[in-house]
Formats: sequence, C-alpha cells, structure tokens
Amino acid sequence: MKGQARFAACGVLVAALCSCQNSFTATQASSPELIVPPVLRAEAAAESQPVVEPVPLGSTVPEGGTNLLLFAQQAVDQSPRVVAAQFAVDGAQARIREQRAAFLPSLALNFEREQVNQDILFSSQPSFSGNQSDFEVDTQSLNLSQTIYDASASADIDVAKEEREAAAALAEAAVQDELDQVLTLYLDGVEALERFQLADAAYDYFRALNIVQQREVEAGRLRASERADTVADLAQAETDREVAARDYASRTDAFCRAAIETACPRILGLSRDGALPEPGPLTEEERQKVRENPDIRALERSIAAAVREIDSARGQYYPRITLDIAQENVDRGGSLFDGASETETQTIALNANWALYQGGRRGAAARRERAEASELRHLREADLRDILRTLDTATDAQATLWDNDRRLDRVIDARAVALRLARQEFDAGLANAVLTAQTRYAMIDAMVAQQTARRNFLLAMIARKRATGELDLEMVELVAGLATNGAPAEDAVAMLNN
Repeated sequence: MKGQARFAACGVLVAALCSCQNSFTATQASSPELIVPPVLRAEAAAESQPVVEPVPLGSTVPEGGTNLLLFAQQAVDQSPRVVAAQFAVDGAQARIREQRAAFLPSLALNFEREQVNQDILFSSQPSFSGNQSDFEVDTQSLNLSQTIYDASASADIDVAKEEREAAAALAEAAVQDELDQVLTLYLDGVEALERFQLADAAYDYFRALNIVQQREVEAGRLRASERADTVADLAQAETDREVAARDYASRTDAFCRAAIETACPRILGLSRDGALPEPGPLTEEERQKVRENPDIRALERSIAAAVREIDSARGQYYPRITLDIAQENVDRGGSLFDGASETETQTIALNANWALYQGGRRGAAARRERAEASELRHLREADLRDILRTLDTATDAQATLWDNDRRLDRVIDARAVALRLARQEFDAGLANAVLTAQTRYAMIDAMVAQQTARRNFLLAMIARKRATGELDLEMVELVAGLATNGAPAEDAVAMLNN
C-alpha cells in the first residue's frame, strides 16, 4: 500500500510540471515566430550565460557537485530505512537456514535422576529388611532424529527464499527512495532561489520606479494616488524577497538533515552552463522495465511467497515421517525385591505422524493464504498502473520542458540585447534608470522561467528513472553538474544575515 501511495503522489507531482511555468513562459517562450538573429545572439553573449554541450554522465563535476555526490551517498548510508531494509535481508537469509534445519539431523542428550521411595504394602515374598525401600534411578539417553518427509516444512523453505528476494528488492527500493528524497529536497531549495531572484529583480525595478515617481509627485506632474500602486508593488516585492530567502534557509535545513553526520553542500541555483539531455520517446522496452522496478519485484516475490504458504498449509494434510535412533542407559539403585540393575537399550524407529483432523484449522489456513495472495496480486496491478501513468506523464513533461528550455534560450538572448541597449542609452543620458531596471526585470523573469523549466525537467527525469527502477548516483551527478549558479544563494544568505 505504501508503494501505491508513493507512485500515486509521483503521478500528481509530474502531472503538474508542465503547468508550473509562469505567464512569461506561456506568452513569449512558446512563440515559434521568436527568432533571434545570429548578430544579436553574439551581442547578447556579454549579458547572458553561454549554452554548452550536455554534461556527460560519469564525467568530472565541479567541486560543489562532488560534495553533493558525497552527501547523497552518505545520506543513503545513514538512512534508518536503508539500514533497516538491510537488516530485513539478513533476517530473511537467516530464516532460510532456520527452515532448512528441519531436514538436518537432530541430536539430543537427556539425563534424568529419580529418587524413589517405595513402601511395601503387600508381598508374597518374605522381606528381610523391612517394608520400605529408598533408591535412585539414573536414566541417560542419546537420541538422533532425521526428518525424511515433511511437505509443510519443504514449502516453508520455499516461502523463506521468496521472502528473502522480496526483502532484497525492498532494500534496493529504499536506496532509490532515499536518493529521490535527497534530490527532491535539493530542488525544493532551488525553487526558493528562483522566487528570490524574481522578487529581487522586481524589488529593484519598483524601487527605481518609486524614486522617479516620487520626484514627479513633488514636481506636481503626477498624482500621489498614482504612485500608491508602485509603493504597494514595492512592498509586495520586498515581502516576497524576504519570504523566498527564509524559505531557502528552511529548505536548506531540511536538506541538510538528510545526512546529519556529513558536511552539507550549499544549494545552488540552476545555470545555463550545460544543456539538458535530450529526452527520448517512451519505448516498449522502457515500459517493460517497470516490472523490474524494485517495488514491483518485491510484490512479485511476496505473491510467490503467499502461494508457497498455501502449499505449506496444504502440506499439513500429509504425514510427517521421521527416522529415530536412540540409545538409553538406566542405572536402577535397587529395591527390596528386584535389587540393583543397569540396562543399556538401542532402538531404531520409523515414525509416521499423520494428523487426520484438527478442527478445520488447516483448511482455514489454506483459504487465508489464498486470500492474501489474491490481495497482493491486485495491489501489484494497482501499482503497475500508477507507475505506468507516472512514466507516461513524466515522458510527456520532459519533452515539453526540454523544448521550452531551448525556446527560452532565444528569449534570454533577445532580452540580453535589450538590456545592453537600455544600459547604453542610460549611460548616454537618453533613458532613465526605470527603463534599465524594467528591462533587467524582464530578463531575470526569462532566466527564472528557464530555471523553472530545467528544475521541472529534472523532477520529471527523476520520476521517470524511479518508475523504471534506474534512479542512482548518476542522476545526482547530473543535477550537480547543472546546479552551479552560486550568486542567488549568496545574495539570499547575505540578506538574511543583514
């Protein structure tokens, strides 16, 4: 049930990825007519970061990325759920040995001492020593028992094997869940940085506008009521900036708690220094990989274990056959009539224990196991549907967001040219600071929109890899290679410290 709830939540998350872009993205980045001439793209190089080739998996990443890789590995190693899952595997392995022991020889040594007080009430034999005897009886025995046939115990061994495979699959799922959590917490912090950048640019714009409008009001060329909206917008931007910075701090704390015994790397913003890997279409082979998802494999093995438990319950209808060998030594102290004696006895016995009727317990146990197996089959089908739905949604989201990222490259280049021209006009005295701040605000809006697209692309990629059971440290390396923009984090921390 936990796996079903987890994948249902992933499906809702990925379904929202395409709708997370702001109005700027929807109105400008999606326009196929927006083409920036090569000359303007060259001029924009000074204002926007260049786009380079994708970061290859397995390559060396920046120092911050290396810290993120180390942190993710330590988070997995320190995770109580991962450690508990490993102990579950060890316990399941021990249970196999425990069940197999039923077919190994059993050797027992017994010793018994009896103190006998015997009163003679009547005897046809004459007594020469009174009518009461006190003596000891020592019994020593060595028993060897070997199970020859036990259908229920044989099925229990198969149950233990399937449970071990299920535990191993759950241990693998625990590792991927921990990596998923680390990456999600990191990208949550990135989202706070996006809001901080946009609010900071809005604050600069409305502050510049407020200064100009204040002068206009003082000169009598603008009514104070018209400036009131700008003052409100400035206050809102300042509030949004502070809220985003505090969100970044709290999300950083949540991220760092994933591995409390390891130095926590700073959450950095996503940059343009690295292109997103182009997503491929969803193939039938990838759909089949869903069955290799560790959560699904765990359910498959649990179903197999439940079927074997049915065999175990049915096996109780058959006899249990054992071979027993015993050697017994009895040292009898002696009574008034038979005297002292010492005997040694060897016995070999073939025993068949067949319980014919046990009040319907065995039939009820078999029906219970069949019901549990059916329940697990339906849970597996439900989880399969949820995972396939998540896979479809994540694949569609990746394609849309990757295309959006490329379109936003052209938007940012165009905005960079506009910002350069606005600054030139400001330096020449042809424009005021408001125009420059407004142009910069529009460019930051475009850059944040691209960061949002990239972050949602990474979330969709994480969901896609988790659905196929392929989420590993390579995904952490990819995120680390793209999260290299430290300026927003430094600004947010500086604002909180002041």
